[in-house]
Amino acid sequence: MNRRRFLGAAVAASALTGCRFSLEQGLFNECRAPGGHRVFREPLVRAAWSGVDPARVWDCHAHLFGNGRTGSGIFLSPGFDRPTTLAGQVRRAMFFNAACGGEDEERLDQAVVERIGHLAEELPAGAKVMLLAFDFTYDPDGRRREDLTTFAVADAYAARVARARPDRFEWIASVHPLEDDYPQRVTPGIPHSAKQEYIERWMEVKQAAAEARPRYRVARKMKATATTTISAA
Repeated sequence: MNRRRFLGAAVAASALTGCRFSLEQGLFNECRAPGGHRVFREPLVRAAWSGVDPARVWDCHAHLFGNGRTGSGIFLSPGFDRPTTLAGQVRRAMFFNAACGGEDEERLDQAVVERIGHLAEELPAGAKVMLLAFDFTYDPDGRRREDLTTFAVADAYAARVARARPDRFEWIASVHPLEDDYPQRVTPGIPHSAKQEYIERWMEVKQAAAEARPRYRVARKMKATATTTISAA
């Protein structure tokens, strides 16, 4: 593979992830060993924590990832897990490198959880990370479409991981607004994520979609907490 072809594929793959392509910080994540990261010694970071009660700080956007080979509850589409095109291979490599799960694919699910746990330990005592589940794509008829889903992370898996580390983890359920049993799955007291904009390629929905509006009214009536990610198109 020549350099020009690789970089061209990398640019194409980054477009599919919704991220701007830049070599400013290098091409790949170094996956440095956690512990004593210099960023926590930066005056600006230290000043940001000054006067803040860490127990009231929850990072609301941390993705679980893996390949599901441990039976964890993670789904990867065959085209994403075993890509046949160069762009697909680069895209997969970038995702897996970002997760810093190592080279052993048979324990990737566990390695990613361990990595997130190590990073959370670098936060001041009491601060937590909220782990995101990620629902399947559903069509306007409320049918689950695995053929349109790149990856998915089950609510039960996110909950199980969070329960194992209650000192550092909470979790966020993911309920697609076009899902038939949406009202039954929206539970007061459990934060839910509303998918839109930058991940609509996976979720195939915008929060403002006409089909979704009645579902969001149900969530509002039940006073369910929702987290929403928005980015400019």
